[in-house]
Amino acid sequence: MDVDQGQTPRRNRRVLIIVGIIAGLVLVGLGWIAVGWLVTPHQPDPARASAAEIAHYMSHPFGMRKLQQARRQALLDGLVTEYQPKERRQDLATALETLTPAQREIVRDAVFDTVKTRFLADARAFERIQDPAAQQEFLFGRMDQYDALRRWLAGGRGMPSLAASMSDSLTGGDEAYMQYIVTHTTAEQREMIQGYLEKIAAAASQRALMQKLSTGGK
Repeated sequence: MDVDQGQTPRRNRRVLIIVGIIAGLVLVGLGWIAVGWLVTPHQPDPARASAAEIAHYMSHPFGMRKLQQARRQALLDGLVTEYQPKERRQDLATALETLTPAQREIVRDAVFDTVKTRFLADARAFERIQDPAAQQEFLFGRMDQYDALRRWLAGGRGMPSLAASMSDSLTGGDEAYMQYIVTHTTAEQREMIQGYLEKIAAAASQRALMQKLSTGGK
């Protein structure tokens, strides 16, 4: 028998095996995509969704935490806006508290990872600004946004603490938030956050002085 004729069937078998492996991998990949599509919950609209629907989506393994940063930030901004009234905020706090501990951790991690990522992006954006007036304008704008988010999470003055509803580890207010951030960031990220916080503190003092001078020192 010709040597080439004997090798041809073997080569064909190897080709078929390789094709079969590739086809199997493609099918597995498509299967995972299909599973992800089937199990991914519908993203709720904060303006229309109930607190229970929001809590369910935020706590789902394929919910908020699987969104890209821009969409997570948009969802969080929408929640801060739409869940400002005391009654709605209390409804959300109650819905979060009915979740299992594991589900609440998913919510906590999704929310605080969104906040951390945005904060670091702002810190990098600030570093790229060279003009002092533009730096001040940037910080003044961000300070109001950070304060609104902080008040929304921390509660107080009759408002529930949504952060505490997300996790028992966040019942300590600012100190608990910082502890969480410290344990979920690198040394380089913490250094950047610290430097940015110092700039924010200086800008806050400057704005307070400007407001005092504008009212004649009253």
